[in-house]
Amino acid sequence: MAGEVTSAAAAIMGAFVGGLASLTSTWLGERSRHRRDLVQREIAKRETAYADFIDHASKLFVASATHNINDDEVEA
Repeated sequence: MAGEVTSAAAAIMGAFVGGLASLTSTWLGERSRHRRDLVQREIAKRETAYADFIDHASKLFVASATHNINDDEVEA
């Protein structure tokens, strides 16, 4: 009877360890995916902010250059 109990315990422990390994693997994968998504969103947000800054700065530069050209024409 001891052999039967040992076999049953081994089967139960094997199922438990296999399930725990699967659960741990899934949890780590989801955690990594969540972190990757957060980083991608942060990168996209920064890229948008930099693009807006460059766009605004270039418009100011063009407006300033146009204003200076008009001032030169008025003085001449």
